[in-house]
Amino acid sequence: MAVTNSPYVRPSYVGQLDYYGRLEPGWQLEAYAGAQLVAFDSIGPSGDYSISLPVGYGENPVDFIAYGPTGQVRRFNQTYRVVSEQLPYRRFEYGVAAGECITTLCNGALNADAHYGLSRRVTVRGGVEGYSRDGLSDLVHPYGVVTGLVGNALTLEGEAVGNGWLRGAVRLEPSLNFRLAAGFTAFDETVERSVIAPSGRRSQWLFDAFVRPIPSLASFYFQGTAELDDGVDLDASRARLQASVQADGVRLYPYVRFERLAPSLGDATSNQYAGLTAYANGRPSWGSLLGGLWFRGDLETGGDGDGVNLAAATVARSFGPALRLEAGAAWRRDVPGTTFTFSLVSYLPTLQATTTAVAPTVGEGGVVQTVQGALIYDQGQRRVTANPNPGLQRSGVSGSVFVDGNANGRQDPGEPGAAGVRVIVGAFTSLTDSTGRYHVWDIPAFERVLVQIDSTSLDNPLYVPAFTTASVQPPPNAYRRLDLPLVTGAVLEGRVVQEGAPVSNVTLVLTNTSSGKQTSLATFGDGTFYVLGVKPGRYTLEVDPRDLAARRLTGQALDVTAAPGRPDQLSNLVLEVRGAP
Repeated sequence: MAVTNSPYVRPSYVGQLDYYGRLEPGWQLEAYAGAQLVAFDSIGPSGDYSISLPVGYGENPVDFIAYGPTGQVRRFNQTYRVVSEQLPYRRFEYGVAAGECITTLCNGALNADAHYGLSRRVTVRGGVEGYSRDGLSDLVHPYGVVTGLVGNALTLEGEAVGNGWLRGAVRLEPSLNFRLAAGFTAFDETVERSVIAPSGRRSQWLFDAFVRPIPSLASFYFQGTAELDDGVDLDASRARLQASVQADGVRLYPYVRFERLAPSLGDATSNQYAGLTAYANGRPSWGSLLGGLWFRGDLETGGDGDGVNLAAATVARSFGPALRLEAGAAWRRDVPGTTFTFSLVSYLPTLQATTTAVAPTVGEGGVVQTVQGALIYDQGQRRVTANPNPGLQRSGVSGSVFVDGNANGRQDPGEPGAAGVRVIVGAFTSLTDSTGRYHVWDIPAFERVLVQIDSTSLDNPLYVPAFTTASVQPPPNAYRRLDLPLVTGAVLEGRVVQEGAPVSNVTLVLTNTSSGKQTSLATFGDGTFYVLGVKPGRYTLEVDPRDLAARRLTGQALDVTAAPGRPDQLSNLVLEVRGAP
């Protein structure tokens, strides 16, 4: 049982943080998130720059382009990696939990925890954890944690747990192409049968490194890890170096690893291993049967026998959107025989069913059947929907597409829903039902997603979406309602004349007087113009002043109004131009 104000799924947004550095005075700096310009700055006499940008959990890369006073161009990248322990500034979270232990090391457990965003860069955490034990004294673990962001790329963390351990960690990640992390933990050896700490461990070092030598080749990188354990009865050292290479639909992960075990009584042993993991997708040139296959293979050599240590292969193929077959075989030196596996995955409209059969050549096999799905209550539409994907920690968008006869943005009585309209929600699509309702599930919670109507799916050419796109941020475990009105667009048609004669090939500008949005159109050879789907509103229509100046003409703007439900109201318009005096 637990009582807490911490969200089940944490919002992605953390707050504003400063990306800063130094350039030569007089330079101009632009900051891009993806392809979008998000900020710019002029470098003053000091050469320092500081740009405050919103950041979320995980990596927050920003590309910078600096322009020098004599035409120099410099490009570089900075990133923040915000760890999950970080809280927004002044955010306070608490929790109290109690229950039975899931291990035999204790009978019951109690935890009280407090978490606070001390500043935009520093988060503190503290609390106490206790365990009741049979035949041994109860354990009480008071603890405190400090997590801080230093500069643009450095994260520091310190943790102290009474009767547990002392830990310090550092992580450096100046860009998505480089990462270096290290941590050291000293364990309390005096605790008998510890519940939270590994038995017989004095200390541990952990190292992790990542480098992408060519930033433009995202799939080519190196990653290494190392672990050094100092134990009462056994010292262990492990290291692994892996590369990633991709070419022509084949992804390769070659690696080497090292292991050294040094018991306090006996001789130390060392082993080296080399292995390869490979993925491949079938290609159309392989034919209809093999072209749809997916492959994975694993091979490792080394160890005591200096031969093959493990070998495995898996092949899979999808048959349409609702069925997937997988078959695999695996062999390990330390396990007798070979193990074969067969899986059938069915993607049903409301459920996902997976049947897996395991058939070892030595020992007994078995069959495992799993069924997954979720029932989700859509409060906005007051109905329950079934989905084959998980329900927890996900979100959705739902609503109605309707013909907004009075253009007030609400579905009033008598305004019908539009059936068969394709609604695009991020990477998903949904067709409206006979009443105009749509729904999309399995969207990441708290992540902004764009929603728009596919205009090509509208059966009436006069229907126009009231807004082009909308950005929504759905909450976890629920639908965010967004109704999408359609308005009847007016037909704008008329002619441009000079002393009664048609004026051809001139550009007209239609300006919405409320939003300022402008639309350009041109006259035909006979001086006429025609536009379909003008949304309700007030507009001005005029000949482009640049065309007037080029032809030495003058003209007056025409005020027009498109009323809801009046597609023919803007017909037979006449724009007159005259020769400049």
